[in-house]
Amino acid sequence: MQGRKGQVGRALTNNRARSAYFSDATWEDRFEKLIKHTQRTSMIIELTGTDATPMRMKTYVRQRLEACGIAPNLPRGNPPSYESKSLLKTEDDRIDAAYLVALHYGPRGPGEFSEVEADLGKALDKRLEVYGRYCADLYPLKDRRHQTPRLGFEDYVVLIQGIQKKVIAMYTCRDCKGSHAYSTLQTVVPSCPFCNRMKLEMVKARAEVERRFEHRRSARFQTNAVRQFA
Repeated sequence: MQGRKGQVGRALTNNRARSAYFSDATWEDRFEKLIKHTQRTSMIIELTGTDATPMRMKTYVRQRLEACGIAPNLPRGNPPSYESKSLLKTEDDRIDAAYLVALHYGPRGPGEFSEVEADLGKALDKRLEVYGRYCADLYPLKDRRHQTPRLGFEDYVVLIQGIQKKVIAMYTCRDCKGSHAYSTLQTVVPSCPFCNRMKLEMVKARAEVERRFEHRRSARFQTNAVRQFA
């Protein structure tokens, strides 16, 4: 509890005014966006750093969803975890995770120089923006699509947490140079999802390019030799 009190930019509740849940008005809109992605009380409390009790937060979530015309569906059971061996097990999941990581960290990718936003509000704004971009880019036409995003908002949150805890690692393929995330809890590094999905066969491609270069070099050598003796 002491650690939570020391966090910056927390969603502190407003005890007196009934028209708003939080003392900082910017959290009202932020909170509404968040609960449209996850209604899991424990994750909401973690991401907001709020001083609201779990029961009070559940009440807030139900009230706000009903005001938005959304039927509350608070999840039960264990939330996703970066310590789960099933996380990022499929190629499709690793491809989507690679895109999320690229959006979150930028072209340099995660590393020792990656900035960590200390302000909870700004950190959540970034996650909401990144996840919204991911959905819009890979799963457009949300209202008419038949396929929901492979990775939910909660999966994205634990993906970044896993990278920060060094449980999720990034592997750069030696052939296509593509970077994909995988769980270090798996016994071996999984094969590159980009090479497998796009049938790149980079080894064969490089061999063919080298063969063509060699053929061209030989042709040039023969041409020069003929000119010297002409």
